[in-house]
Amino acid sequence: MDIKFSYWPKFKGNADSTIKQFPVLEFVQDNWDDYGSKNLYTLWFRKGESDKEKIGQIKVISSEDSNYDERGFLKLDGVLDSFDHCYYSLGQDVEFYVSFLKLFPDEFQDILTKLRDVSFNGSLVDQIEDIERYRRSLIRYSEAEQALHKGYSILCGNGPASENYNFEFSCEIGKSKLNHVAYFSFDKDGPLNRSINVIIGENGTGKTQFMANLAMAMSGEDECGEFTRKRPPFTKVVALSYSAFDEFKVPNKGRNFSYSYCGIRDKQGIISEKTMSNLYRVACNKISSKGAVYFWKKVLSEVLPLNVLEYIHEELFINENYIDVAKNGKIGLSSGQGMLLYTFTNLIANVRKGSLILFDEPEVHLHPSAISKIIKMIDMVLERYESYAIIATHSPILLQDMPSSSVVLFQRDGDSPLIGRLGFESFGENVTNITNSVFKVSENTPQYKVLLKNLSRQHSFDEVIGFFDGRLSFNGEIYLKGCYSDEAN
Repeated sequence: MDIKFSYWPKFKGNADSTIKQFPVLEFVQDNWDDYGSKNLYTLWFRKGESDKEKIGQIKVISSEDSNYDERGFLKLDGVLDSFDHCYYSLGQDVEFYVSFLKLFPDEFQDILTKLRDVSFNGSLVDQIEDIERYRRSLIRYSEAEQALHKGYSILCGNGPASENYNFEFSCEIGKSKLNHVAYFSFDKDGPLNRSINVIIGENGTGKTQFMANLAMAMSGEDECGEFTRKRPPFTKVVALSYSAFDEFKVPNKGRNFSYSYCGIRDKQGIISEKTMSNLYRVACNKISSKGAVYFWKKVLSEVLPLNVLEYIHEELFINENYIDVAKNGKIGLSSGQGMLLYTFTNLIANVRKGSLILFDEPEVHLHPSAISKIIKMIDMVLERYESYAIIATHSPILLQDMPSSSVVLFQRDGDSPLIGRLGFESFGENVTNITNSVFKVSENTPQYKVLLKNLSRQHSFDEVIGFFDGRLSFNGEIYLKGCYSDEAN
């Protein structure tokens, strides 16, 4: 169905008698004023002169001031095939998308793409989220913001109240004979509040490349794998890593897909201090425009002393001294603290409601006490922005906070991947037991046992204890006693 778009301001008279081409989507202008911009229309679908059906209210904004007249109206007039690149539209409540799907069950994708609808094509939000008209007009009211986050889900057939983000993803990795296939299950409203899934496994099992492929396939940038059913309705993918060896793709400038990479690499390699300074500038501007500065401080207070955090806040958000924060000379943060500051600043700047956060090996550079706070910090972000996360890790400390139903275990048998669930409940489990069960550490003889065994063959029990100034651990002492018992037998 070839549908044209017709724009008729109220003050130009009766549009019905003028339209000659059908079918057509008719935009009838409203005089509602959003702080100087008049962007509200009522959208009608007309099959003929007397066959007319109301869809609902829609707002259309432009990113360019030159497209508005002196009264605040858009200079839209007549019949068009599609919107230009500087226009953006959004239905103003969820019923708009219910009606749209009912009228255009087979054509909605093509039509909404031409309308540059920001709910259907969430990547467009990246282009306008810092524009005043986006905040003060397009999503001014809560019904419109709800439509922004629910519209895609409605159009994909999940219904206005259903948000099924569970999915199975399959992709090829390296020389593996079989595809890596993993199922991810979220239950944000359940008693365990499962908004995070964790991938754990030894090196060489494909975790990092799987995450990179998932980011590309989920964002729509590249076909690096496939979803068993349909792609879940996440509004954006945010990839996090402070490893120099992550495999997340660094996006090109001017990208048109909904993907953000928050890491320490760019196209040339490890980012420079100047680049990091610029990234801090962009991120802090976004955080300020979101009204999320207080939230930023709340999240980072989990890992930074209050006096240090206050100083950083002043440097970033008041003095705009981004380069000193990037250099970390005066602040004196540890490498782990510096990475957390940089990563979570960029995360809070780039996340939006309904995002999927992919975090590769967050334990890198971190002290165990900081690792234990990672889950809490991510949870804070997920709760505020109604989002979800998948974390790839080697850390048994992170698994302590995860029910086994949220953990995916990556293993391999030769060239074939073995992917499944844990055979035990990880939530609250002892770190040693998790380590032994997941990484099979108990099957390898620890080096401390090899050394004690050799010492027992050459020295008495008391002499060996003396080598450790009488402070050998309880487990070490028990094992040492066993060494002498074995020799006696």
